[in-house]
Amino acid sequence: KLMNGQMTFFDYEEMFYKFAKPLKVHRSQIPMPYRTEEEIKKTAEVTWEGKWLSYRQRVWGDYQTQHHVRDFMVGMALGTFFSWIGVQHMKQYRV
Repeated sequence: KLMNGQMTFFDYEEMFYKFAKPLKVHRSQIPMPYRTEEEIKKTAEVTWEGKWLSYRQRVWGDYQTQHHVRDFMVGMALGTFFSWIGVQHMKQYRV
């Protein structure tokens, strides 16, 4: 079937899952990354920079959220106001 190109999706799926095995990870055999003395000295600086960038992202996210909520509320208020004006005009023309 495979050589003739007559396999269906079900056949491919069966073939794949028949031979699939879970991946074994041996963490003790993975070497630790090598760092020079200069890199080790800069650990505190890198940590601080990471925290600073995280803080900036959090502040930016808060600002964006407030901005979008404000725009949404203003848009809803304007839509409601102009809808109300339209309804008032319709009432006047119907009377």
